[in-house]
Order: sequence, then C-alpha cells, then structure tokens
Amino acid sequence: RRHTRLQGDWSSDVCSSDLVDVALLVPAAAKVYEVADFLRRVGRKLVRDVVLFEAYRGANVPAGQKSLNFTVTLGAEDRTLSDADEAKFIEKVREQAAEIGAELRG
Repeated sequence: RRHTRLQGDWSSDVCSSDLVDVALLVPAAAKVYEVADFLRRVGRKLVRDVVLFEAYRGANVPAGQKSLNFTVTLGAEDRTLSDADEAKFIEKVREQAAEIGAELRG
C-alpha cells in the first residue's frame, strides 16, 4: 500500500513523502523498537518516520512468530522520490531481513 503526503508551506517549495506499508514476520520475542531501527538503518537517509500500526499473532502466522506491520515514511530533501526508490527500499528490506531473524511478508 502506498500513499503520498504533501508537506510544507504551499507558498514555497513543496516536499512530498511516500508512505509505504511494510509487514515483517519476526520471532515472537522481537522488540518493536529493534525492528523499527532495522527499517531506519536499511532506508538510511530516505526514512523520515516508522510507525507500527499492527502487531498480529494468530491464523497464518507460524507458532513462535508474530507479524509486525509498519508504515514507513520515505522522503528526500532534494528531490521527489520515484517508484524505483520505493522498490529499492523494499528490496533492501527483503535482502537484509534475515539479519534480525525476519522475513518480509507479501
């Protein structure tokens, strides 16, 4: 799911942000702040904010794991982000998720 949020004073330059939903399957003992820090680290300068909107255990989640679902705000000071920027972020999350014992869902 992708959203665009416009920020700034409408009388000056407007800087856009992309909201990207990221769902990660993590060990049940994983701390939300550690997973959020992982997303910030992966996105480096493009990550403006990371907000947990759902923690889920139940149907379709293996025993000993939970699904943590975040909205990540991506943005840049100097340019408008492209679909390629979002895709690169998601691919980095997918490639590096094992570092924290996680798996990208979806």
